[in-house]
Amino acid sequence: MSRVLKFFRLDFLSLKKYTNFNMKYSKKIQNRVSRIEGQIGGVKKMIANNTQEDKVMIQLQAVISSLESLKVELVKKQMKESLVDDIRKSLGLSE
Repeated sequence: MSRVLKFFRLDFLSLKKYTNFNMKYSKKIQNRVSRIEGQIGGVKKMIANNTQEDKVMIQLQAVISSLESLKVELVKKQMKESLVDDIRKSLGLSE
């Protein structure tokens, strides 16, 4: 795992108490979630069809990787919005 991913390995429940999670999700993020749903559906079908365990495990790892990538994108978006908000407040540009 890269150092960047290790840095962003945050627990969203603990992060929530420090932030205001009123983010608007872009089409890009929504598409990622849809792809992950599709991957999970594929794993479900593989299990129902008694596919070899090693193939199922490979697909599960792909799902985990997709979720980690989504989490990194969400954390980056939240950090960026928080930073912009803090700068606006320090300059007296927002309420």
